[in-house]
Amino acid sequence: MQFATPTTCQPVSTSQIAALAGQPTWCKVCEHYGNDEATCASHRTKTATDESAVAAVHDAGYMVIRPITGSTECPVLQQTVCPNRNCFNFGEVRFPTLGHSRGYCPCAWDQEIPAWQAQQAHLAQQAAQQEQLAAQQAQYMAWFQTQQGFVPPPPPMTQEMVDSHFDPDQIEVENFLEERDENSLFQAQDEFAHAVAEDDWLDTQESIAAAEEYLVERALAEAIVRKAQEEARVVEETPKKCWDSDDEEMDYEEENIFGDEVPALIRTESNLSLDVQVEEAPLNEMSLLQSQIDQAVEERAALKSSVSSQDGWTSMPTQKKIRDLTKNIDILQRELNDRMDQERWDQSYGYLEDETQEDWLIRMGQQEGKIPCICSFLAEGRECRHERNHGAGACKFLHISQRPEIRLASRSISPSTRCAEAVAASKQDKKTAPVNAFALLADEE
Repeated sequence: MQFATPTTCQPVSTSQIAALAGQPTWCKVCEHYGNDEATCASHRTKTATDESAVAAVHDAGYMVIRPITGSTECPVLQQTVCPNRNCFNFGEVRFPTLGHSRGYCPCAWDQEIPAWQAQQAHLAQQAAQQEQLAAQQAQYMAWFQTQQGFVPPPPPMTQEMVDSHFDPDQIEVENFLEERDENSLFQAQDEFAHAVAEDDWLDTQESIAAAEEYLVERALAEAIVRKAQEEARVVEETPKKCWDSDDEEMDYEEENIFGDEVPALIRTESNLSLDVQVEEAPLNEMSLLQSQIDQAVEERAALKSSVSSQDGWTSMPTQKKIRDLTKNIDILQRELNDRMDQERWDQSYGYLEDETQEDWLIRMGQQEGKIPCICSFLAEGRECRHERNHGAGACKFLHISQRPEIRLASRSISPSTRCAEAVAASKQDKKTAPVNAFALLADEE
């Protein structure tokens, strides 16, 4: 004998949800079976559950072990006979709307019969327990109502009843503890606020001290630079002599043997008898440095081209000149880069005319949206703690680096001085150097 079992059914099937979502009507089973497109598009594989068919299956006592959660409109499934001999569609199709394939049979197979029996026994035991508990509950409520009758609600409690019910000492102790906790909380909040304010004050004082130290160092650096420039100007204005050689003879290899000042070149554009003089604009330091670099580069290129046409012995002085020119170009380029960096710094953070340090800090604070004071960590050359913890721009103080210093290139030696030094060095070598037979022969010739 077969027993029926209740099953859970979904109120809305997958096909209904697909229809509400606007999905196209199509049957995959018919498509795989080989039906035409019109048949496949006329229905969906799964539809809403046929409750009457499900009830008839349970009333017939089939061993339904899995819930029946839908029906079908597919003609292929409605004509499919299930191979499970415990199924309601075994041998013949009794419920076409509940047609299914082998893998979707809701009934128990032969190896699942013990599990189905255990399930039925468990459901029956639960039903019996629930019926027994409901009967006991109904019996107890009936007895309680007969014994107690109607019980009126308790009257509201007055203040005297509350005072008599609760211990006044206990209430006082609880109020004291609550007040103490609130006071300790307020005290902790005050201590935290004071600590934060003290930390900010310390940061401000450190930044002010760093700013003062920076101003002193900057003043010393500017004084050193001014002194160096003054000494360089004095050296340039000193007249050059051409009788510095040890043999007291004139060195005619110099381009300007009398040390006369070279007049400034004036570009002259002539067209027949019409002469027009065009004066060039004054050059700044960076333009002069760039022109010196370009001139040295051209001279080095000319020397490199001449080395290829010389042998090893005659090209050694030329190679030395090339190395000296390369070193001089690097030094001039370094000074040019420093001047460009300093000019960019002046454009962004430079002082205005007759502007004091305090006015400059206030202007920088308004420009950067920060507190008008240099960050103490930056002034000490350390990494800012606030930006390290909270990201770039988190510090509320100014992050302005120091004004770049200019590393001046050494002044070029005049041709007369260089020639005199070369002659003196050659004479010293003749006195101290070891005797060379080839050199003696060359001197005699």
